[in-house]
Amino acid sequence: MSAIDALLSAIRAFECIGEPSQRRLEFNDAISDLLRDNGLERMDLKDSFETVGVPLDRLRSFTRVIQQELTKRAHTQGSQISSSAEIRVEYFRKLDKVLAHHGLSDGLGQNSLIVQLIMELDGTGSSDAATDEGRRKQIARNVKQAVKPPKGG
Repeated sequence: MSAIDALLSAIRAFECIGEPSQRRLEFNDAISDLLRDNGLERMDLKDSFETVGVPLDRLRSFTRVIQQELTKRAHTQGSQISSSAEIRVEYFRKLDKVLAHHGLSDGLGQNSLIVQLIMELDGTGSSDAATDEGRRKQIARNVKQAVKPPKGG
């Protein structure tokens, strides 16, 4: 989400708003040429932004609600947790509770919303699919263990 926001902000900065329409057309042509040189079409970019806009806004709302709730709870409920591992477990539990409370919980698998949010909040995503898959699986295991600890544990 932040990468798309940054791109859109950068584009808006160069759109020549308030300039004569000829300058805007020149800018649009330059962007079209740049994309075309890389095998892409400007209309496809526009369609892609329109396609992902609503889901991204929805995800942004989810993360805002979760962040507000976690911040509120962190300030109103004193933490009795001492180790970083315990803090992480409590973090996973609270995040899962907030998602469930708002009807956003879709399980604890590697592609679940909670794993996506943790990766986004931690900033642990990479451009390597294999690394991301391994990280997703590990987060899913950690979250599942925190939310549904083994019996007798």
